[in-house]
Amino acid sequence: MKRVTNEGDPFMVDDDGVWFTDTGYRDGHKNPRKWFCTRLDVLALHTDSTGDPWGYLLTFADPLGNIKHWPVTVRQLVGRCNKHLITLLDMGFCIDLWPAGRKRLAWYIQTRKPEEFATSIFRVDRPGEALCFRPRPSTSTAPTTQP
Repeated sequence: MKRVTNEGDPFMVDDDGVWFTDTGYRDGHKNPRKWFCTRLDVLALHTDSTGDPWGYLLTFADPLGNIKHWPVTVRQLVGRCNKHLITLLDMGFCIDLWPAGRKRLAWYIQTRKPEEFATSIFRVDRPGEALCFRPRPSTSTAPTTQP
């Protein structure tokens, strides 16, 4: 996969993971970038079919290379709640578990600008949750339900 970085963004993503670069200097040298988690891509803004709660659709590969998708709500990213982190770790995600790594993860996720929009829908004919991708809705209209 390609390397993803934006000018002024303290985060850089490559196949080795997500890296953070502090904008400060130490001893006259720019601070080095620091790895804090495995590659994590924010694919889409996410909600359920009722429009609540809002969050992000995340994707990453577990240690065996299996691609995992997980919708995380914004509520799970705030405060001292580590529910999102426990779920990600259970799915095979790797992260620097120091407090700075956990804070950077929430900061990284919330500052991405995904172009896609995803809605979770529950289907009777399939167990579990299915994801339905749609174009990002305009500010004047809400997403509609598809049959």
